[in-house]
Parts: sequence; C-alpha cells; structure tokens
Amino acid sequence: SGPDAGSGIAIDSTGNAYLTGETGSPAYPTTAGAFDTTHNGGYDVFVTKIETPTPTPTQVVSRKIHGGAPFDINLPLTGNPGIECRSGGATNDYQIVFSFPAAVTFSLASVTAGTGAVSSSSGNGTATVTVNLTSVTNAQSITVTLANVNDGTTTANVSVPMAVLVGDTNGNGAVSASDIAQTKAQSGQAATATNFRTDVNMSGSISASDIGLVKSNAGTALP
Repeated sequence: SGPDAGSGIAIDSTGNAYLTGETGSPAYPTTAGAFDTTHNGGYDVFVTKIETPTPTPTQVVSRKIHGGAPFDINLPLTGNPGIECRSGGATNDYQIVFSFPAAVTFSLASVTAGTGAVSSSSGNGTATVTVNLTSVTNAQSITVTLANVNDGTTTANVSVPMAVLVGDTNGNGAVSASDIAQTKAQSGQAATATNFRTDVNMSGSISASDIGLVKSNAGTALP
C-alpha cells in the first residue's frame, strides 16, 4: 500500500540477513516485540531481520532405564529447563536423546555450561542423536550442545539446557516434604508413565530406597 526502498544489507556469522531501508507503507510487516509496529506518516526507517532456518529437534529428552523400561523427561529448548530428578548413580551418569525430523550430522557433542562431561555420543548421520554424560553434579543446570548440526540444507549449533536435582519428584526446583510425601504415596507400585519420577533409583518400582534417597536430598534446590 506504499513504496518500500532498501538501502543496505548485512549477514551475520550464523547466516541471518539484516535489511535496512525506508517504507511509506502503513502495512509494512512487523512482528510482536518490534520497536515500533505502526506507520507514523511519510516514510519510516526499518530494520528487518531474516533468519536462516536452523536444524531444530522435534524433541529432546533425558532418558533413564527403569527395571528394563525407558522413561523420558522432556527437555524444552527454550523457557524453563526440564528438571531431571533421578539419580545418576555412582558416577553421576545421564543420557540425552535428540530427535530430529530428518537425518543430521554433527561434529562434536559437549557440555557448554555447568559441570559434567560427555562420555560418548552416537547417531551421527541419523535422525536420533544420543549423548551420554558423566560426572554431572547435582543441584545445577547444564547445557549440552551439538556443534555444526547439518540437515543437508543448513548448519547450526543446537543446545539444550537440563536442570539436575535428585529427589525433586514434583519438578518445582526444590526437594521438600512434598516430594517425600509424593514418593511415599507411590511406594509398592511399579514405575509407570505417570509415576516414574518417584522411582529415583530406577529400579523399576517405588520402594523404601526411593523414599530414603529423596529424604537424603531434602533441603537442596536449584540455584
């Protein structure tokens, strides 16, 4: 509904394009959170960012085996991190599984924030990438990054945060009497999709040892 004129373009290190210019159009497209979403009469200056599509997982989870059956805790890529409440065992081991819509390659898997290390990874060239972690300390948030993920079209790093708080069965960021009560209420039950968070020792059933482990962590909380 009005003339537009570009005056410059720049590309950043990740391939995103930034276009500057001026517009006389009241209908120039804007997005939520833009500095100014209305036309102010005459010509307005604009800066438009055009993002390069990046390989994005359809899901990322923290996976543990409970008495032979896998149960997953979802790990969102953005917003509050998913809280892993289960024990890492004697060497504080965890497993993160990235699921992509198509096969991808990557150059490296690493812990880029927090305390822990990658012991191994697998799935390069497939749609499912598994990263095994060790020496992950409790009561912290870590970030695991796949470097140079390529889906055949674009290449980018893919990172996921995970909070670790053993015994936080209700996932509120602190271990308290409510977690103990929740675990006690499931005592004697087999681990299922609805109660597996209370099987903190991953034995396949909830028992006194799970209650004891939650009690031993009471009072701990995420930073």
